Amino acid sequence: MTELSAGLFEMQPGLNNLLSRYGECMMWLARYMERIENLARLLEVTESFVRGPDGQPGWDTILQINSDEDCFYTRHQSVTEEDVIAFYVTEKENPNSIKAMAHAVRENARAVRPLISTEMWMQLNVFTRWVLDLQPSDIRMNSLSGLCNRLKQDCQSHFGITEGTLYRDQAWLFYLLGKYLERSDRLPA
Repeated sequence: MTELSAGLFEMQPGLNNLLSRYGECMMWLARYMERIENLARLLEVTESFVRGPDGQPGWDTILQINSDEDCFYTRHQSVTEEDVIAFYVTEKENPNSIKAMAHAVRENARAVRPLISTEMWMQLNVFTRWVLDLQPSDIRMNSLSGLCNRLKQDCQSHFGITEGTLYRDQAWLFYLLGKYLERSDRLPA
C-alpha cells in the first residue's frame, strides 16, 4: 500500500479491515464498469465522427487508441466495421471486449456479494446477463448507437445504485480507487 492510500484508510475512523481479495474485487468491478462505459462511448463516437482519408469511418483508430492491433490481427485479416464491432463487443476471447469485461464484472461482484447491496447485485446481474447473451447477429450496424446508449445507461444506473446503496467503508474506498484509476488511465498523455 502506498503512503497516500495508507493515509486515506487511516483518516477513516472505525473502518473494519477488509480482506485484500475483497478490496481487489471491488477495485476491478469498478474499473471494468468504467471501462465498459468508456468503450461504448468510443465505439459510438468512432461510428459517428471519426473518418479516414477516404471518408469512411476510421475503425482502425479505435484499435490504435486501445493498442489492440496485435490482438485484433491474430483473429481478423482486415479492419472492417463488422470485425471491429464484434472484436470489441461480442468476442469473449478478446479480454478488452465488452462481453469479456461483463464476465469479469459478474465474477468480481459474485466474490464481494456479502459486501454489496441487493439492488447493486440485481442490477449487475441483469446487466451482465444481457451483455453475455449478446450475439454478433444482435448487433445491426445501423443500431450500434442504440446498443451503445443502453450500455452507457446501464453503467450509469450501476454507478447511481452503487453511490446510493454501498456502505461508506473500505469496500467503498476500493471501489472509488478503481473507478478513478480507470478514469486517470484513459486521460490523454
